[in-house]
Amino acid sequence: MTTCPIKRAAHSRAKAEVQSRVRELKNSWWTERALEIQKLADSGDTRGFFSATKAVYGPSYLGLNPLRSKDVQELLKDNESINTRWKDHFQELLNRNSITDPDFISHIPKSPIREDMGEPPTMTEVQDTIRSLRNNKATGPDGIPAGILREGGPELLYHIQALHSRNWLFNLLRFKAKSKVSNTTIMERQYADDNAIAAHSAEDLQGILNAFAKAYRTLGLTLNITKTQGSVLGPILFNIYMIPLGDIIRKYNISFQCFADETQLYMPLSMTDPPDCCNLEACLAEIKQWMSLNFLRVNPEKTEMLIIGPASYQHLFKKTTITIDNRTITQSDTVTNLRVIFDQMLSFQKHIKNITRIAFFHLRNIAKIRPILSTGDAETIIHAFITSRLDYCDALFSGVPKSSIKRLQLVQNAARVLSRTRKCYHITPILANLHWLPVHLRCDLKVLLLTYKSLHGLAPSYLVDLVVPYVPSRNLRSQNASPRAQTMSRAFSIRAPELWNALPMDIRTATSVETFKTCLKTHFYDMAFN
Repeated sequence: MTTCPIKRAAHSRAKAEVQSRVRELKNSWWTERALEIQKLADSGDTRGFFSATKAVYGPSYLGLNPLRSKDVQELLKDNESINTRWKDHFQELLNRNSITDPDFISHIPKSPIREDMGEPPTMTEVQDTIRSLRNNKATGPDGIPAGILREGGPELLYHIQALHSRNWLFNLLRFKAKSKVSNTTIMERQYADDNAIAAHSAEDLQGILNAFAKAYRTLGLTLNITKTQGSVLGPILFNIYMIPLGDIIRKYNISFQCFADETQLYMPLSMTDPPDCCNLEACLAEIKQWMSLNFLRVNPEKTEMLIIGPASYQHLFKKTTITIDNRTITQSDTVTNLRVIFDQMLSFQKHIKNITRIAFFHLRNIAKIRPILSTGDAETIIHAFITSRLDYCDALFSGVPKSSIKRLQLVQNAARVLSRTRKCYHITPILANLHWLPVHLRCDLKVLLLTYKSLHGLAPSYLVDLVVPYVPSRNLRSQNASPRAQTMSRAFSIRAPELWNALPMDIRTATSVETFKTCLKTHFYDMAFN
């Protein structure tokens, strides 16, 4: 350490200069990055914008931190070993025998019970609590600033105190109900007006439910049985638990898909005998029986039926119904699956109408605040509220009539809001400048991307099975051709080969997904704007 005063002063000056220089370099670097990001946002370079933003935030790390083994001799780096080490640690920690003498615990002095803690808050306590709130603090879940609570006056204080008193007394009664039920195998948590219960066995669960019902009746509360629901399994165990359900459905030669607690059944109907749904009803009856034996329930109120077919044959199925648990299910005009509205002819007219309705609602709101937004911020908002809706499941729109695509294209023409140009100006140069592909090409791009992944084994098996390369019986000039289409159809097994065969060979022979996507976008851009 420097002891000379002159050297200490020189050291302090040098240190101050270094710190000042470091601050200048940091400020200069941040200024350059901010100008660069703003320039990329204004120019519409989305890829450069996100790359520059990633450079500012730094690289992301999704792995687990290294961990020492139990003997402290090895450093565990892979996720499986780290998870196993944590599992062993907590198993040893939670299953450790207690070394505390029970007699010692009984001699610990106990504090007296304060009965006043069970009383609801008084007006003075509520007033003091509101006065202690600070203006610069973030609002709570109710979104009410502290200043409004303080300026509300005695009338607002009266209502707040009355509300807290009612909630206080209600939770006090529920706590008394809980205290009347004691079981070491039960865990119970309270959330607002809900109780979450976990038990180790069905007998324990039934016991605590009976005890809660009795306690609630004694205290004048109502236990809503109609809303009682629950599961004893996590996602993976639930899927394993539901495996027998698939065996039952396959026994009736019915196709199916499962999404969490929702099961979809698919079966063909004969044109010569349209009302024949006996096979489906028998399958549903066995499913209901299996669920009843395995603590599950079929919900007829949420069960829907949709018959898909040409318009010329729809009249044959008007009276077709199915029966579940003595409840008749009639066919619906539309059903919603993964937020997509399916109709009887798969025209997606109602789904497209829903997209355009929501998109134009957001466009009107964006147009109102557009003058105060920069180009980059406006483009980000449009992508979040408009483009995301156009791109969601847009592969379903590949091959739909031009009249339907035109309605979606009118939504994309919202680029006028971004560029702030008049309606009399042509939209094509604006879309070309923004590098926005027209809607019908965006839909085809999604289908072709799925086709490329299917041909290279990167897609799910149910898509891979639909696209089979064409193998001629003898050598032909077209022997290197890809899957070919025979008829015009919107089915993936037909639409995908039709679009794929129309691509240049250099795009189809791309070596990676990223290269294929880049070449395909360039090809579509030339088709649309050049």
